[in-house]
Amino acid sequence: MKGFKLVMLAAVCFMAACSVLVSCGHNGQENNSTLKDSIYNVENIKATVMTDPAKALNMLDTAENKKLIPRYDIYGLKSIIYNNVFNQRNVALNYMRKTYECPECATDTTLLIKTLKALGMLCCQLGYYTDAAKYLKEGMEVSRKVGDVDGEAYFTMNMGFVKSELGTTDEAVEDLNESIALFKKTGLAETDFYVADNLLMACLKKMDLLCSKKELKKAEEAMTECQEAYDRLSKIDDVPHNQLDIRLAEMSTMKGMIYHDLGNKEQAERCFDIVVHTEYAKTPAGTTTVIPCFIRMGKYKAALESLKQQEIFYIKTQDTISRGYVDNVLYNQMVAYDKLGMYKEASSTGLRLKALNDSLSTQERNGRVMEMMTIYETDTKEAMLRENALKMSRMRLFIYAVGIACILLMVVIGIVLYYNKHIRRRNLATVKTIEELMEQKDDLLDFHINHAEDVEQTTHKTKNLKEYFSDVHMRNAVKMLKSDTTHTIAEIASACGFASENEFCHFFEKKYGISPSDYRKWSNYLREKEQQGVDNEEFKRNLLRNISHEIRTPLNQISGYVQLLTSPKYNIDQSDKEQFKDIILSQANHMTLMLNDFVEITEYESDKKELKGEDITMQDLLDRMCASAGEPQNGVKLNVCQLSSPLRVINIPVKAMVRIAECLLNNAFKFTAKGHIDVEFMADDDKGMLRLSVADTGKGVSPENAEQIFERFYKEDEFVPGVGLGLPLVRIIATRMGGTVCLDTSYKGPGARFVVEIPM
Repeated sequence: MKGFKLVMLAAVCFMAACSVLVSCGHNGQENNSTLKDSIYNVENIKATVMTDPAKALNMLDTAENKKLIPRYDIYGLKSIIYNNVFNQRNVALNYMRKTYECPECATDTTLLIKTLKALGMLCCQLGYYTDAAKYLKEGMEVSRKVGDVDGEAYFTMNMGFVKSELGTTDEAVEDLNESIALFKKTGLAETDFYVADNLLMACLKKMDLLCSKKELKKAEEAMTECQEAYDRLSKIDDVPHNQLDIRLAEMSTMKGMIYHDLGNKEQAERCFDIVVHTEYAKTPAGTTTVIPCFIRMGKYKAALESLKQQEIFYIKTQDTISRGYVDNVLYNQMVAYDKLGMYKEASSTGLRLKALNDSLSTQERNGRVMEMMTIYETDTKEAMLRENALKMSRMRLFIYAVGIACILLMVVIGIVLYYNKHIRRRNLATVKTIEELMEQKDDLLDFHINHAEDVEQTTHKTKNLKEYFSDVHMRNAVKMLKSDTTHTIAEIASACGFASENEFCHFFEKKYGISPSDYRKWSNYLREKEQQGVDNEEFKRNLLRNISHEIRTPLNQISGYVQLLTSPKYNIDQSDKEQFKDIILSQANHMTLMLNDFVEITEYESDKKELKGEDITMQDLLDRMCASAGEPQNGVKLNVCQLSSPLRVINIPVKAMVRIAECLLNNAFKFTAKGHIDVEFMADDDKGMLRLSVADTGKGVSPENAEQIFERFYKEDEFVPGVGLGLPLVRIIATRMGGTVCLDTSYKGPGARFVVEIPM
């Protein structure tokens, strides 16, 4: 009946644990299904950006809260939205930096390179050239490390652009030369539009820098390299026509300026004429390129005519309050008026330019403030999302704690059932052995002679007085064989009045059909089996009593607090939730440690292999032993001895020795509320032993219980938490190592002192 109840209890615990874990797994499946079928994926959000960017941002917040999309994708998309749609580059840079800090960037080189390119571009756009140089340098190193020549060329080219802005023109030219060589090295400049276009841009920037340095001859020599890059670009099939037209205009503009500065007016005129007749020159953006050509050629009236068309474009697009309008229209108008001698118009345009510059400066400052506020708001929102996710994680932790507690209880019950079945099987085997011996050996167990027999009745059963005394002597011999294991067969024969050992054996075997030595062996075997059965029954009762008590108390607490947390009837504030969580985790840890001790004792008892030693210094071993336990209670000081030979190397099973120290120190921490705990460790070369002692000023142990405390489940104080397995585990491990452990009953101070000696 008891076994049936235990089986039913195990089944209930197993079902409870499975229901908890299945429910958690079901939630995970729902999340996976939601991720697969939901609109909250990267492609859908990218499509939404084009029509409703605000909605796209809300979708990204939802996806982040529900963990439907990786964080690096969320931050990257937000960066694109704020940069391309809202023109808030500081906010975009903030999100791109968060992408850079994602763990995926540390493992995915492709993602890291992509992120570094975006960071370098945003920093350049915002004028943060020092930060841009840092990201570009890292990009160069990563690309070089993984053998990405195209990526290395891209980062090197942009590093040249940044250095030109920082004023280090010579270094910028060197970087551009290196990037041009790398672009050519890839071999992609003949087939890939982007590589060929980057190569042409590097050549154009190099010519521009040489012009700014007044190295016009070198700039003229660079024209050939630039023309070759343009020819490569024009031969690629999928290059957009307008892009080729744009690059032709830019290259011709640069050539025209170089020829103009060299004094070759005719060649400059031809180049500027090419610019004017491109399709790009007819567009508003192209006009921006044409106007400087007119001014450089001295065609100021043509420049003013183009500037009027440009101004009309800005007015139509309502963009007359912008840096583009100031730099591309007003500044060039002022220069053209001045060159034509129209000083009144030049002065008026200059005043407009100054006023608009001041207005734009104020507007840009306000814009930066708004961007900082947006960054603060987004960071605050993300912090709230992380807090909500943490709360959900804690609730899941509560559920997992209950599931783990049920599983632990199921394991304990399974262990109890296994030992119960094992002990029952062994007892049945013992009974069967006794029955077989009773059948095979005449009266093997019926050696108990009735001492109440009347001498006269016994005399009638014997043929003569000699036979009677022989029977009495035999009874005494049987008693000695059963109870006395110190005397030999010959000594027993002499003590019982037999002439010799052979005579005793002859009469014994003749009477009982078994030799005295065999009888002694089987008698001891049966007595051991009976005692073992008693010990096992006692062990089983102690195990069930202690384990059930120690498991029931924490399980009741866990169950009660989980019901409080999950019941809608109670409104529990956050501080109480935190306290309940700590209690649940503490009780779950208590059960885990208890089961670990029990399993560890079983492993040390069942495994008879010699524990392998390791070479370690005395100081290292002492440090590991002291670090293995927790911390003493407040007000208790831990004193560790100073070693005389700290660097001495010994060979010992380190793990086992550390476990012994851990159990003794935890015991001392538990029972010492004030005072100190002293740890001494030394090598006794005379005895060839290592000696570890742990002394405390705690409750102490009664001397009469010096051996009983090493028995399993024994506790001097039943109200102290624990099952009473720590000290038994210490003795079992010490015995396996060939050593000893004892309570030092000569210790005079308050508390107790345990001494362990292990052979070196």
